[in-house]
Amino acid sequence: MLIKNTTQCKNCGSTLEKSEIKCSYCGTVLDVNKIKKIKNDTIKNKISEDLKKIETVRLPSPAEEFEIFSRIRKMNIARGINEINRTSEEVKAIEVGELALESCTGYYGQLSSKVARKYENLGLSLLDLFSEGMMGLGQAINKFDPTRGYRFTTYAWWWIRAAIARAILKKAGDIPAYKGYKIELIKQLAREDYEMNLIINSEKNINTEIDKNSLVATTGLNIDEIDYLLEEFHEENK
Repeated sequence: MLIKNTTQCKNCGSTLEKSEIKCSYCGTVLDVNKIKKIKNDTIKNKISEDLKKIETVRLPSPAEEFEIFSRIRKMNIARGINEINRTSEEVKAIEVGELALESCTGYYGQLSSKVARKYENLGLSLLDLFSEGMMGLGQAINKFDPTRGYRFTTYAWWWIRAAIARAILKKAGDIPAYKGYKIELIKQLAREDYEMNLIINSEKNINTEIDKNSLVATTGLNIDEIDYLLEEFHEENK
């Protein structure tokens, strides 16, 4: 008769604790699914810890940021010149700009990590979310103009968030079971828009209505699709 919280090895008949995943007598694997779960959890924890390390990197100061993106901008201009006609200064600008471009990933990868964490459990793994965010970061780096006067972190946040949101929507597609992910995504995006407006504007002048145009721009969905998902969200919370 088995004692509570024990199990029996089907191979050698030994009595073992239920928490064991492998027979300590004959080595038979007792629960393959449990092993897979432990491996998956270990991988997830490792990814999470690696991303936390990325998030500890010091961001450049405004002056450093301006210098980095000025070099990237000069590099892009130099690259537009036929290689045969480039001067030594333009060749140097490309070399310096490439180093600046490489440093951006190290400095600003944490932005992708921080945004990705906000959208976990919506159909994509943390690593996939981070990867999509890095693609958005790459677009932001290529398009950022340091002479406009605003910080790159604010500018990159929009591109990273849009890349992640669109990846989630692409994964969800028209699968009925994934509709909840889409609704939760829209809710999260709307909340972030409100919080960002709260930072930019005074609390007295803040518009409490959902910015549907921002949701359209971020997700790539049309206004009717946004309205439908918002209606579904309100229905669920009645």
